[in-house]
Amino acid sequence: MLCSREQFVEAIFVGNVSPSSVAELRIKQEELLRLSDLAFDDMMGTLAPSDRVELDQFRESMELLESMEFARRIREV
Repeated sequence: MLCSREQFVEAIFVGNVSPSSVAELRIKQEELLRLSDLAFDDMMGTLAPSDRVELDQFRESMELLESMEFARRIREV
């Protein structure tokens, strides 16, 4: 699933397309590191205001994946 030209989320389905058939979620290692750096900047109080929305969306996405028990299916590529 393409989010933008620079960012994407890849979902690999096995069988029917449904939440229960998601085998793996992939994220670029560089992108995960960059997003983790934003979280660190936030903890240190140095997060740029322009990065706030992106960090909040990342946190919300990760919380949703965790609640759906998808977090264990995330793979860095």
